[in-house]
Amino acid sequence: MDNASTDATAEVARSAWPTDFQVPLRIVHESALGLSNARWRGFLEACYQVVSFIDDDNWVSPDWLRTAHEVFDRDPELAACGGFNEVAFDGRPPAWFDAYKWSFAVGPQGPSPDTADTNAPSLWGAGLTVRLAAWHGLQQCGFVPLLRDRTGSALSGAGDTELCLALRLAGWRLRYEPRLRLTHFLPSWRLHWSYLRRLHRAFGASTVGTDPYYAALEPIPPKGRAWVRHTWEWQSAVVLKHFVTHPKTLFRLFSRAGEGNPIALSAEGQVGRLRALLKTRGEYNASFVRVRGAAWAARDDSSDREQHRKPARSDGITKVE
Repeated sequence: MDNASTDATAEVARSAWPTDFQVPLRIVHESALGLSNARWRGFLEACYQVVSFIDDDNWVSPDWLRTAHEVFDRDPELAACGGFNEVAFDGRPPAWFDAYKWSFAVGPQGPSPDTADTNAPSLWGAGLTVRLAAWHGLQQCGFVPLLRDRTGSALSGAGDTELCLALRLAGWRLRYEPRLRLTHFLPSWRLHWSYLRRLHRAFGASTVGTDPYYAALEPIPPKGRAWVRHTWEWQSAVVLKHFVTHPKTLFRLFSRAGEGNPIALSAEGQVGRLRALLKTRGEYNASFVRVRGAAWAARDDSSDREQHRKPARSDGITKVE
């Protein structure tokens, strides 16, 4: 996917691809800037049964295609899987990196680095591999995402998390497969504490969009007064109460000292969440009703899911972005 790039990346890719290679290279131009736009266009353009999100800073292992095909071919109930993401640095990593590497989509996505998790709650976007039929099933039932991933330098996100949660609500399963390996390259400018703080503020903001999905995934819908905690008023009060009862959080928010201190990241997350709540005051409560009552949610009819599982093509080549 050439997502409104301003350099010669597309031409370099075209010239580097062997002309006699058994898999053809097709470059699709998407003029609407943004990760979500690029990925959605990739889904629409894909002509094989498995789609992988391979970003421009991801280097996949040589057996990626074969492993992905084997994983999906073995489990017809599987909608998406993610792998073990290693890291390559541009320079020396900061002392705090290992504690927060998950923020950069690095490391295992399951309880053990080497053990598959066949019931993963969600997966990272870097290397996320999706069954195309599962995505088409969502679209055919009217799925419209609440969140948008990053656009340009703006660190909005969680579109990948929303997709995973929607697939779970539709009755599919997710899997962490450690045999799927990629290397995530991190340039030096992303390894500053200030960048990580911005990232966690974006994480906090994205939780407002994923709240309705987690609520819908609860085994029993809230009854009586329990539904109150899923309202804008309640959630806004919870964030404000956090700042009142944890004054150190506010201090860390305005302090440049304490690099590596988790309180500062917690503060950024709370600020991001509060700002997002304020922006969605008139929409937050309605989003719970929208997700829980969506036509694509809670689809337990196996025959219906089987209809959406038919592959577009018989071979398992990924469409990379």
